[in-house]
Amino acid sequence: TGNASLDNGTTALDLGISTVGGDLTVPSGANITDSGVLTVGGTSSFIADVNDRTIIFTENHAFTGAISFTTTDDETGDANDADVSVTGISGTEVKLGASTVKGDLTVTTSNTTGISDTGILTIHGNSTFTTTETEAAIDLDSANLFTGWVALATATGGDAKITTGDLLEINTSTVGGTL
Repeated sequence: TGNASLDNGTTALDLGISTVGGDLTVPSGANITDSGVLTVGGTSSFIADVNDRTIIFTENHAFTGAISFTTTDDETGDANDADVSVTGISGTEVKLGASTVKGDLTVTTSNTTGISDTGILTIHGNSTFTTTETEAAIDLDSANLFTGWVALATATGGDAKITTGDLLEINTSTVGGTL
């Protein structure tokens, strides 16, 4: 039930198999990747705190609480390249916490619940949200701020809802339910 924090300084961080009963905080001055499944009972926060660093997760993590991402880039507009990609989660709902991504955000899941948010997403690049299971929904109902375009994809019966605090540009999307 304890919390954990891991700071790898300016060295790239590859997260292996780990279990944390409470909250997990991972700041790094370099790229953050995974090579094993993370099981976290509380919230999770991943921070790439140096310009142009990325966060790329491909494993089937079990995040119980919200997942927050922060990347840094000193460029303006949607030319940023400090991207976040989360593509492996299949067992639990992907609950995105308040996040600031100075690049593109890609979230793909094959869980049966889908993708939701619990805080405002501020994305300076393009965003792609994909669910692949029947009736898995995308429900982003915070006052999110998307600088680039947003693409949504759900399977049969999967609804998609997105709320923004500003203008929204929808890119090519395929929604199997109601948009």
